Amino acid sequence: MSLSHTDLVNKEPGGEIDHADFSITPIKLASPFQFGTFPLTPAGPPSADYEVANKKYVDDLPAGLCRYSEHRVGRVYGPTGGIVAANLAVTANRLYAVPFFTAQTINIDRIVYRVTTASTGTGRAGIYSSDGNCYPLSPLADVLTGLPGPAGVKLLVIDITLAPGLYWLVIGFTVTPTVTGVAAQVDAVNGLLVDDLSSIIGPCANNVNLSIPLPNPFPVAHGTGALWPLVAVRLD
Repeated sequence: MSLSHTDLVNKEPGGEIDHADFSITPIKLASPFQFGTFPLTPAGPPSADYEVANKKYVDDLPAGLCRYSEHRVGRVYGPTGGIVAANLAVTANRLYAVPFFTAQTINIDRIVYRVTTASTGTGRAGIYSSDGNCYPLSPLADVLTGLPGPAGVKLLVIDITLAPGLYWLVIGFTVTPTVTGVAAQVDAVNGLLVDDLSSIIGPCANNVNLSIPLPNPFPVAHGTGALWPLVAVRLD
């Protein structure tokens, strides 16, 4: 907008404009309007004092305040839509699966779970792809857990890069240790729901031979549950 003519009634500070002639150059955006690229690239680095101050304020914010969905290196992430819950005595030879969603490309160096009551035996943990219909498909990572006991946090070494998308974290044992559980978080909009809108945390398959590599594809589910073993991943 440009003022082509103004007439100040009072030219002292605080004076007012009696009238003004102005013109506005109209700009019409296509509907719907779309930027050519995203995210937008600034014309240059911040230079003005307020630009520098604003950038520092945003950069100094805790990750959870400004980057809620961004996974961070060195941290452990659990199932999507789940919350740490009561301990669970697992069923032997049952393969449990819980959903894990990432909005960015990540590299995983550990699968993590916690045994609360020791038990001798063996088991497996891993990561499955998703079949596009919210169900595990094929194993992408497969780790022999060794003995579930003694009690404590277990970190299984893997090295895998995942593109953005939905995956499934799986775990199962040939014995019945008690482990930390994960429950469906009822108010988690990104959690899994069944037809009546009750929460579930994931499917399971029974009678799986967990002494050999994970089955491909994931077996037909024998059921779903609202309390499953908590299996998580650590990023590097």
